[in-house]
Amino acid sequence: MSDGIFVIKGELGSGEEELVEMRQAPYDSEDVLQDILARYPDLLAGGQMNPESPRRWLLIRREQSVPDTLDGAARWSLDHLFVDQEGVPTLIEVKRASDSRIRREVVGQMLDYAANAVAYWPVAEMRAEFEVRHGDQVAAVVAGALGAEVDAEQLWEQVRQNLEAGRVRLVFVADEIPRELRRIVEFMNEQMRAEVLAVEVQQHVGQGTEGLRTMISRVYGLTERAQDQKTGIRLPPRQWDEPSFFAALQESAPEAVAPARALLAWARTRQYRVAWGKGAKSGSFQILAPGTTAYTCSVWTTGRFDIAFGYLLRNPAFESEGARRELAARLESVPLIVRDDQLNMYPAFQLSDLAEGPMARFTETMDGVLSQIRTDIGRT
Repeated sequence: MSDGIFVIKGELGSGEEELVEMRQAPYDSEDVLQDILARYPDLLAGGQMNPESPRRWLLIRREQSVPDTLDGAARWSLDHLFVDQEGVPTLIEVKRASDSRIRREVVGQMLDYAANAVAYWPVAEMRAEFEVRHGDQVAAVVAGALGAEVDAEQLWEQVRQNLEAGRVRLVFVADEIPRELRRIVEFMNEQMRAEVLAVEVQQHVGQGTEGLRTMISRVYGLTERAQDQKTGIRLPPRQWDEPSFFAALQESAPEAVAPARALLAWARTRQYRVAWGKGAKSGSFQILAPGTTAYTCSVWTTGRFDIAFGYLLRNPAFESEGARRELAARLESVPLIVRDDQLNMYPAFQLSDLAEGPMARFTETMDGVLSQIRTDIGRT
């Protein structure tokens, strides 16, 4: 029986065109559908999700690990992790309609992923892995997927803020979304802060024609009530400055105020560049070499700071693992312990750990880092 979908092959009116009937066909395996989504994320139908501002997609990773404790090992593996142009983490779980788990079991599975991702996902490590995979093409990859207006540097801060706010998107993908899952998705999307959707990606193949396929996507879960419930959830970016940063830090981690002020004073005394963040929820400032975008560390209103090993590796002075390992050895005297598996990442520490002695040793070490960066820039 015909599905009522046809493709005209060839130039219309040429007398040589051909009407090809397309019929729905199952995917050969779940992995095939996963691979198609990774290569063609537009099949997630971002225009249906938000017609006024269609969602665009950047694939962070297939088989993204999800831990169940802080700094813990991976317990689960999510099929795909995407982010959209606002840095909203989008968790994708793929099943075929023939898999009985798609009716109920997949819902509990996804909730496990989401609850633990919000609590324990190491954003800095995901960023570092992403940047290592794409090398010096990171900015081009981000702009190509999300648009030239999206700043690759600010994107990860947005991801961090969205996770802290519990702003994530859960998407079930299948070649056919069963009625039971549709009802569950609609209910969850109306009740939860997170956005919960299902995307049906049907495959239709040409009859008697090799290699001709038509993909049809349809989004479920966008009820009027759900969209009303989501109104006002999105937090716009804000430009932080010194007064707003320290007011927020005083409220969240008063013990971190003194070391944060000491770091800011050190940076200004040395005439390093200080850049204030634009996080929707948490504020930050970064310390950079003058006249550059090469930042060394970030200080947060959460009471933590991180050291940008993942960014330093772009600088000639630290592009070798040996150089970064030497820096890690110097930081041990602070004492700040950077593990071997963090040499490409953004290891984070408590500001309160920087008492008088550790603060002096830390700033002395970072003076050396910034001096090397400036020397290298002067050579170019």
